[in-house]
Amino acid sequence: MRFSMTAYPWDFDGEEASSRLDRLQGDVGLNGVSLWAAAAPSLQFRMEDGEWSMHRSDGGLFFQPSSYHYEGTRCRPLSSGFRSSKAAFMDICQACVERVMLPRAIVSACGTGGGPRRYPEFACRNVFGLESRNTVCLANPDVAGWLAGEVSDLTWNHPLAGVMLTDYEIGWREAWHERLPAPWALSQGQRKLLSTCFCNACRKGASADGVDVEDAKSQLCAAIGFQVSNHLSTRVDEAQSGDVSSALFAYRQWQSQRLNALLGRIRDASRAEIWLVRKPSVDTDDNVRASDVSPIAGLVTDVPVTGAWSNALDRRIRNHELWIGPDWAARDESDLVQMLAEASSVGIHGVEFDHLGLYSESGLSSLRRAARFARRNIAVS
Repeated sequence: MRFSMTAYPWDFDGEEASSRLDRLQGDVGLNGVSLWAAAAPSLQFRMEDGEWSMHRSDGGLFFQPSSYHYEGTRCRPLSSGFRSSKAAFMDICQACVERVMLPRAIVSACGTGGGPRRYPEFACRNVFGLESRNTVCLANPDVAGWLAGEVSDLTWNHPLAGVMLTDYEIGWREAWHERLPAPWALSQGQRKLLSTCFCNACRKGASADGVDVEDAKSQLCAAIGFQVSNHLSTRVDEAQSGDVSSALFAYRQWQSQRLNALLGRIRDASRAEIWLVRKPSVDTDDNVRASDVSPIAGLVTDVPVTGAWSNALDRRIRNHELWIGPDWAARDESDLVQMLAEASSVGIHGVEFDHLGLYSESGLSSLRRAARFARRNIAVS
Protein backbone atom coordinates (compact mmCIF):
# COMPACT_ATOMS: atom_id res chain seq x y z
CA MET A 1 0.00 0.00 0.00
CA ARG A 2 1.33 3.40 -0.97
CA PHE A 3 1.07 6.16 1.63
CA SER A 4 2.65 9.14 -0.08
CA MET A 5 2.80 12.91 -0.24
CA THR A 6 3.19 15.21 -3.22
CA ALA A 7 5.88 17.87 -3.08
CA TYR A 8 7.59 20.59 -5.06
CA PRO A 9 11.40 20.69 -5.04
CA TRP A 10 11.36 23.92 -3.00
CA ASP A 11 9.45 22.11 -0.24
CA PHE A 12 12.84 20.57 0.58
CA ASP A 13 14.67 23.90 0.55
CA GLY A 14 16.23 25.02 3.81
CA GLU A 15 17.42 21.57 4.89
CA GLU A 16 18.99 18.51 3.35
CA ALA A 17 16.51 16.33 1.48
CA SER A 18 17.78 13.29 3.37
CA SER A 19 16.94 14.84 6.75
CA ARG A 20 13.44 15.84 5.66
CA LEU A 21 12.75 12.41 4.19
CA ASP A 22 13.99 10.67 7.35
CA ARG A 23 11.37 12.56 9.36
CA LEU A 24 8.61 11.95 6.81
CA GLN A 25 9.37 8.25 6.78
CA GLY A 26 10.11 7.73 10.47
CA ASP A 27 7.76 10.19 12.18
CA VAL A 28 4.82 10.29 9.75
CA GLY A 29 5.07 6.85 8.17
CA LEU A 30 5.25 7.80 4.51
CA ASN A 31 6.59 5.16 2.11
CA GLY A 32 6.53 7.31 -1.03
CA VAL A 33 7.01 10.82 -2.39
CA SER A 34 5.53 12.17 -5.62
CA LEU A 35 7.62 15.09 -6.84
CA TRP A 36 6.44 17.70 -9.32
CA ALA A 37 8.71 17.49 -12.37
CA ALA A 38 6.71 19.59 -14.87
CA ALA A 39 4.11 21.88 -13.37
CA ALA A 40 1.54 24.48 -14.33
CA PRO A 41 1.80 28.01 -12.91
CA SER A 42 0.60 28.14 -9.32
CA LEU A 43 -0.02 30.44 -6.38
CA GLN A 44 0.01 28.64 -3.08
CA PHE A 45 0.33 28.96 0.67
CA ARG A 46 3.27 27.22 2.29
CA MET A 47 4.65 26.80 5.79
CA GLU A 48 8.18 28.16 6.32
CA ASP A 49 9.91 28.13 9.69
CA GLY A 50 6.60 27.97 11.51
CA GLU A 51 5.13 30.91 9.59
CA TRP A 52 2.67 30.97 6.70
CA SER A 53 3.79 32.56 3.45
CA MET A 54 2.67 32.61 -0.17
CA HIS A 55 4.66 31.29 -3.07
CA ARG A 56 4.22 31.99 -6.77
CA SER A 57 5.62 29.71 -9.45
CA ASP A 58 5.51 30.14 -13.22
CA GLY A 59 5.74 26.37 -13.55
CA GLY A 60 7.90 24.66 -16.16
CA LEU A 61 10.41 21.85 -15.70
CA PHE A 62 12.01 21.28 -12.31
CA PHE A 63 14.61 18.82 -13.59
CA GLN A 64 17.58 19.14 -15.93
CA PRO A 65 16.35 17.95 -19.36
CA SER A 66 18.43 15.98 -21.85
CA SER A 67 18.07 17.33 -25.39
CA TYR A 68 18.37 13.83 -26.87
CA HIS A 69 14.77 13.01 -25.92
CA TYR A 70 13.31 16.01 -27.76
CA GLU A 71 15.00 15.70 -31.15
CA GLY A 72 11.81 14.67 -32.94
CA THR A 73 9.76 17.72 -31.99
CA ARG A 74 9.86 21.47 -32.48
CA CYS A 75 8.88 21.93 -28.82
CA ARG A 76 11.91 22.37 -26.61
CA PRO A 77 12.03 21.73 -22.83
CA LEU A 78 10.63 24.62 -20.77
CA SER A 79 12.96 25.42 -17.90
CA SER A 80 11.37 26.84 -14.76
CA GLY A 81 14.52 28.72 -13.79
CA PHE A 82 14.29 26.99 -10.39
CA ARG A 83 17.63 25.75 -9.13
CA SER A 84 18.64 24.85 -5.59
CA SER A 85 21.69 22.89 -4.50
CA LYS A 86 19.73 21.46 -1.57
CA ALA A 87 16.57 20.70 -3.49
CA ALA A 88 17.70 19.30 -6.82
CA PHE A 89 15.18 16.94 -8.39
CA MET A 90 17.76 14.17 -8.87
CA ASP A 91 19.04 14.47 -5.29
CA ILE A 92 15.55 14.10 -3.86
CA CYS A 93 14.82 11.08 -6.06
CA GLN A 94 18.05 9.36 -5.07
CA ALA A 95 17.43 10.07 -1.39
CA CYS A 96 13.98 8.49 -1.75
CA VAL A 97 15.42 5.37 -3.39
CA GLU A 98 17.99 4.99 -0.60
CA ARG A 99 15.08 4.90 1.86
CA VAL A 100 12.90 2.66 -0.35
CA MET A 101 10.31 5.46 -0.57
CA LEU A 102 9.32 4.78 -4.21
CA PRO A 103 9.59 8.22 -5.86
CA ARG A 104 7.21 9.23 -8.61
CA ALA A 105 7.27 12.27 -10.88
CA ILE A 106 4.18 14.39 -11.51
CA VAL A 107 3.78 15.95 -14.96
CA SER A 108 1.18 18.46 -16.09
CA ALA A 109 0.54 17.07 -19.56
CA CYS A 110 -1.09 20.03 -21.29
CA GLY A 111 -0.55 22.78 -18.71
CA THR A 112 3.21 22.91 -18.09
CA GLY A 113 4.04 26.53 -17.35
CA GLY A 114 5.41 28.55 -20.25
CA GLY A 115 4.15 26.21 -22.98
CA PRO A 116 1.34 28.30 -24.48
CA ARG A 117 3.32 31.54 -24.11
CA ARG A 118 6.43 30.17 -25.78
CA TYR A 119 4.56 28.17 -28.41
CA PRO A 120 1.24 29.94 -29.13
CA GLU A 121 1.04 28.03 -32.42
CA PHE A 122 0.67 24.82 -30.38
CA ALA A 123 -1.91 26.19 -27.92
CA CYS A 124 -5.51 25.01 -27.78
CA ARG A 125 -7.90 27.36 -29.58
CA ASN A 126 -11.62 27.79 -29.20
CA VAL A 127 -14.16 27.88 -32.03
CA PHE A 128 -13.50 31.62 -32.46
CA GLY A 129 -9.77 31.03 -33.01
CA LEU A 130 -8.63 32.47 -29.67
CA GLU A 131 -5.58 30.64 -28.33
CA SER A 132 -5.35 29.45 -24.74
CA ARG A 133 -2.81 30.93 -22.37
CA ASN A 134 -3.05 27.86 -20.15
CA THR A 135 -2.93 24.75 -22.32
CA VAL A 136 -1.18 23.33 -25.35
CA CYS A 137 -2.98 20.78 -27.51
CA LEU A 138 -1.98 17.15 -27.02
CA ALA A 139 -3.38 16.29 -30.46
CA ASN A 140 -0.59 18.37 -32.01
CA PRO A 141 2.21 16.01 -33.16
CA ASP A 142 4.93 18.32 -31.82
CA VAL A 143 3.27 18.58 -28.41
CA ALA A 144 2.70 14.81 -28.32
CA GLY A 145 6.37 14.22 -29.13
CA TRP A 146 7.40 16.71 -26.47
CA LEU A 147 5.30 15.00 -23.76
CA ALA A 148 6.48 11.51 -24.71
CA GLY A 149 10.06 12.82 -24.73
CA GLU A 150 9.57 14.40 -21.33
CA VAL A 151 8.40 11.12 -19.80
CA SER A 152 11.23 9.25 -21.52
CA ASP A 153 13.74 11.82 -20.26
CA LEU A 154 12.46 11.54 -16.69
CA THR A 155 12.32 7.76 -16.50
CA TRP A 156 15.60 7.00 -18.28
CA ASN A 157 17.64 9.56 -16.34
CA HIS A 158 16.06 9.43 -12.87
CA PRO A 159 15.37 6.50 -10.49
CA LEU A 160 11.57 6.74 -10.62
CA ALA A 161 8.96 4.13 -9.73
CA GLY A 162 6.28 5.88 -11.76
CA VAL A 163 5.06 8.98 -13.56
CA MET A 164 1.71 10.59 -12.72
CA LEU A 165 0.12 12.52 -15.59
CA THR A 166 -2.27 15.28 -14.57
CA ASP A 167 -4.11 17.67 -16.93
CA TYR A 168 -4.23 14.88 -19.52
CA GLU A 169 -6.94 16.36 -21.73
CA ILE A 170 -7.67 18.47 -24.78
CA GLY A 171 -9.61 21.65 -24.21
CA TRP A 172 -9.67 25.44 -24.19
CA ARG A 173 -9.58 25.65 -20.40
CA GLU A 174 -10.59 29.30 -20.24
CA ALA A 175 -14.15 28.14 -20.95
CA TRP A 176 -14.32 27.06 -17.30
CA HIS A 177 -13.14 30.34 -15.79
CA GLU A 178 -15.71 31.56 -13.29
CA ARG A 179 -15.61 35.13 -14.56
CA LEU A 180 -15.47 34.43 -18.26
CA PRO A 181 -17.18 37.54 -19.72
CA ALA A 182 -20.30 36.61 -21.67
CA PRO A 183 -23.57 38.35 -22.50
CA TRP A 184 -25.41 35.58 -20.63
CA ALA A 185 -24.82 33.12 -17.83
CA LEU A 186 -23.07 30.17 -19.43
CA SER A 187 -24.44 26.77 -18.49
CA GLN A 188 -22.19 23.74 -17.92
CA GLY A 189 -23.30 22.40 -21.30
CA GLN A 190 -22.32 25.62 -23.04
CA ARG A 191 -18.96 25.69 -21.31
CA LYS A 192 -18.36 22.08 -22.32
CA LEU A 193 -18.95 22.97 -25.96
CA LEU A 194 -16.94 26.18 -25.75
CA SER A 195 -13.98 24.23 -24.34
CA THR A 196 -13.71 22.18 -27.56
CA CYS A 197 -10.33 22.80 -29.19
CA PHE A 198 -10.28 23.92 -32.83
CA CYS A 199 -6.55 24.48 -33.24
CA ASN A 200 -4.95 23.88 -36.64
CA ALA A 201 -3.68 20.42 -35.66
CA CYS A 202 -7.12 19.26 -34.53
CA ARG A 203 -8.92 20.67 -37.55
CA LYS A 204 -6.46 19.29 -40.10
CA GLY A 205 -6.11 15.91 -38.41
CA ALA A 206 -9.82 15.34 -37.95
CA SER A 207 -10.58 16.50 -41.49
CA ALA A 208 -7.99 14.10 -42.88
CA ASP A 209 -9.76 11.27 -41.02
CA GLY A 210 -13.11 12.10 -42.56
CA VAL A 211 -14.68 14.34 -39.90
CA ASP A 212 -16.67 17.30 -41.23
CA VAL A 213 -14.93 19.98 -39.16
CA GLU A 214 -16.89 22.91 -40.58
CA ASP A 215 -20.14 21.15 -39.76
CA ALA A 216 -18.86 20.50 -36.24
CA LYS A 217 -18.05 24.21 -35.82
CA SER A 218 -21.49 25.16 -37.10
CA GLN A 219 -23.16 22.77 -34.66
CA LEU A 220 -21.17 24.17 -31.77
CA CYS A 221 -21.97 27.80 -32.62
CA ALA A 222 -25.62 26.91 -33.14
CA ALA A 223 -25.72 25.12 -29.79
CA ILE A 224 -24.43 28.11 -27.91
CA GLY A 225 -26.66 30.50 -29.84
CA PHE A 226 -29.87 28.46 -29.50
CA GLN A 227 -29.26 27.86 -25.82
CA VAL A 228 -29.30 31.60 -25.17
CA SER A 229 -33.00 31.66 -25.96
CA ASN A 230 -33.59 28.31 -24.28
CA HIS A 231 -34.29 26.52 -27.58
CA LEU A 232 -32.29 23.49 -28.67
CA SER A 233 -32.10 22.37 -32.25
CA THR A 234 -32.12 18.69 -33.21
CA ARG A 235 -28.48 18.90 -34.21
CA VAL A 236 -27.56 20.30 -30.79
CA ASP A 237 -29.35 17.42 -29.07
CA GLU A 238 -27.35 15.01 -31.23
CA ALA A 239 -24.07 16.72 -30.38
CA GLN A 240 -24.70 16.55 -26.63
CA SER A 241 -26.14 13.05 -26.52
CA GLY A 242 -23.36 11.51 -28.56
CA ASP A 243 -25.33 10.59 -31.66
CA VAL A 244 -22.87 9.05 -34.13
CA SER A 245 -24.35 11.18 -36.91
CA SER A 246 -23.26 14.34 -35.17
CA ALA A 247 -20.16 15.95 -36.66
CA LEU A 248 -19.41 17.64 -33.34
CA PHE A 249 -19.54 14.35 -31.46
CA ALA A 250 -17.34 12.72 -34.11
CA TYR A 251 -14.87 15.59 -33.80
CA ARG A 252 -14.59 15.30 -30.00
CA GLN A 253 -14.37 11.52 -30.33
CA TRP A 254 -11.45 11.96 -32.74
CA GLN A 255 -9.67 14.05 -30.11
CA SER A 256 -10.28 11.37 -27.49
CA GLN A 257 -8.76 8.78 -29.81
CA ARG A 258 -5.65 10.93 -30.18
CA LEU A 259 -5.28 10.95 -26.40
CA ASN A 260 -5.68 7.17 -26.31
CA ALA A 261 -2.95 6.71 -28.93
CA LEU A 262 -0.61 9.12 -27.13
CA LEU A 263 -1.10 7.28 -23.85
CA GLY A 264 0.14 4.08 -25.47
CA ARG A 265 3.10 5.93 -26.95
CA ILE A 266 4.00 7.39 -23.55
CA ARG A 267 3.80 3.97 -21.91
CA ASP A 268 6.15 2.52 -24.54
CA ALA A 269 8.64 5.38 -24.05
CA SER A 270 8.67 5.08 -20.26
CA ARG A 271 10.79 2.86 -18.06
CA ALA A 272 8.37 3.36 -15.16
CA GLU A 273 4.65 2.88 -14.54
CA ILE A 274 2.25 5.50 -15.91
CA TRP A 275 -0.61 6.73 -13.72
CA LEU A 276 -3.38 9.17 -14.63
CA VAL A 277 -4.53 11.78 -12.13
CA ARG A 278 -8.18 12.78 -12.32
CA LYS A 279 -9.41 15.53 -10.04
CA PRO A 280 -13.15 15.98 -10.53
CA SER A 281 -13.49 17.96 -7.31
CA VAL A 282 -11.13 20.58 -8.71
CA ASP A 283 -11.53 20.24 -12.47
CA THR A 284 -15.31 20.48 -12.73
CA ASP A 285 -14.94 20.85 -16.47
CA ASP A 286 -15.60 18.21 -19.08
CA ASN A 287 -12.79 18.68 -21.56
CA VAL A 288 -12.00 15.82 -23.93
CA ARG A 289 -10.24 13.02 -22.03
CA ALA A 290 -8.74 9.64 -22.86
CA SER A 291 -11.38 6.90 -22.99
CA ASP A 292 -8.95 3.96 -23.09
CA VAL A 293 -7.16 3.48 -19.76
CA SER A 294 -5.62 0.11 -20.61
CA PRO A 295 -2.06 1.46 -21.12
CA ILE A 296 -1.80 2.83 -17.58
CA ALA A 297 -0.93 1.21 -14.26
CA GLY A 298 -3.78 2.91 -12.43
CA LEU A 299 -5.80 6.01 -11.63
CA VAL A 300 -5.26 8.55 -8.86
CA THR A 301 -8.59 10.23 -8.15
CA ASP A 302 -9.45 13.21 -5.99
CA VAL A 303 -12.98 12.89 -4.60
CA PRO A 304 -13.07 14.33 -1.08
CA VAL A 305 -16.87 14.36 -0.88
CA THR A 306 -18.16 11.67 1.47
CA GLY A 307 -20.18 9.01 -0.30
CA ALA A 308 -18.81 9.75 -3.77
CA TRP A 309 -16.05 7.15 -3.83
CA SER A 310 -17.78 4.42 -5.81
CA ASN A 311 -18.88 6.81 -8.55
CA ALA A 312 -15.31 8.03 -9.02
CA LEU A 313 -13.65 4.68 -9.59
CA ASP A 314 -13.10 3.38 -13.11
CA ARG A 315 -13.86 -0.33 -12.83
CA ARG A 316 -11.96 -1.13 -16.02
CA ILE A 317 -8.65 -1.00 -14.17
CA ARG A 318 -7.49 -2.66 -10.98
CA ASN A 319 -5.32 -0.07 -9.26
CA HIS A 320 -6.88 2.98 -7.66
CA GLU A 321 -5.30 5.54 -5.40
CA LEU A 322 -6.74 8.60 -3.71
CA TRP A 323 -5.49 12.18 -4.15
CA ILE A 324 -6.27 13.91 -0.86
CA GLY A 325 -6.51 17.61 -1.66
CA PRO A 326 -5.14 20.54 0.33
CA ASP A 327 -8.52 21.11 2.01
CA TRP A 328 -7.63 18.12 4.21
CA ALA A 329 -4.36 19.64 5.44
CA ALA A 330 -5.94 21.16 8.56
CA ARG A 331 -8.39 18.33 9.30
CA ASP A 332 -8.33 16.42 12.55
CA GLU A 333 -6.71 13.00 12.36
CA SER A 334 -10.03 11.33 13.20
CA ASP A 335 -11.51 12.87 10.03
CA LEU A 336 -8.63 11.45 8.01
CA VAL A 337 -9.08 7.99 9.47
CA GLN A 338 -12.82 8.06 8.74
CA MET A 339 -12.19 9.22 5.18
CA LEU A 340 -9.59 6.48 4.60
CA ALA A 341 -11.95 3.87 6.02
CA GLU A 342 -14.62 4.85 3.50
CA ALA A 343 -12.07 4.85 0.67
CA SER A 344 -10.65 1.45 1.53
CA SER A 345 -14.14 -0.04 1.57
CA VAL A 346 -14.52 0.63 -2.16
CA GLY A 347 -11.10 -0.55 -3.32
CA ILE A 348 -8.58 2.27 -2.85
CA HIS A 349 -5.01 0.89 -2.88
CA GLY A 350 -3.06 3.97 -1.81
CA VAL A 351 -3.18 7.67 -0.96
CA GLU A 352 -1.38 10.82 -2.07
CA PHE A 353 -1.53 13.83 0.26
CA ASP A 354 -1.30 17.19 -1.51
CA HIS A 355 1.13 18.73 -0.70
CA LEU A 356 4.09 18.87 1.68
CA GLY A 357 4.37 22.66 1.83
CA LEU A 358 0.85 22.97 3.28
CA TYR A 359 1.54 20.83 6.33
CA SER A 360 2.88 22.33 9.53
CA GLU A 361 4.68 20.12 12.02
CA SER A 362 1.42 19.61 13.90
CA GLY A 363 -0.32 18.83 10.62
CA LEU A 364 2.25 16.16 9.82
CA SER A 365 1.80 14.72 13.29
CA SER A 366 -1.93 14.36 12.67
CA LEU A 367 -1.15 12.02 9.77
CA ARG A 368 0.53 9.43 11.99
CA ARG A 369 -2.65 7.68 13.12
CA ALA A 370 -4.03 7.87 9.59
CA ALA A 371 -0.81 6.30 8.30
CA ARG A 372 -1.08 3.43 10.76
CA PHE A 373 -4.70 2.86 9.77
CA ALA A 374 -3.83 2.97 6.06
CA ARG A 375 -1.06 0.41 6.41
CA ARG A 376 -3.34 -1.97 8.28
CA ASN A 377 -6.53 -1.58 6.29
CA ILE A 378 -6.02 -0.40 2.71
CA ALA A 379 -5.59 -3.33 0.35
CA VAL A 380 -2.30 -3.87 -1.40
CA SER A 381 -2.59 -3.71 -5.21
